[in-house]
Amino acid sequence: MPSDDFSHEEIVEYATTFYGNDWRTLLAENLNMTRKQLVLILASGDPVPESITVPFMSLVESHVQAQAEVTRKIEKRLAVIRASKQKNKQPEAEHNRTLG
Repeated sequence: MPSDDFSHEEIVEYATTFYGNDWRTLLAENLNMTRKQLVLILASGDPVPESITVPFMSLVESHVQAQAEVTRKIEKRLAVIRASKQKNKQPEAEHNRTLG
């Protein structure tokens, strides 16, 4: 298997991550083929044809971009929450004076 292409295992792993347990059906739909065709191709043991790897690469790129956007949103929100907590946090000595 050439190292510059997706292996069967990678396709299964990534598709499971993207689509969950129903990855075969959803991936087949995204590749414009039947579920049976996809299963037969992946089960054959032959190198994965470009008819799958090329569009799969686009699906992976789209997923990675979407995940990067979600990560940026989460990081931004965490920064706002942390800043708010730091702003509202009193130094320990002043906090004790207020209580006493």
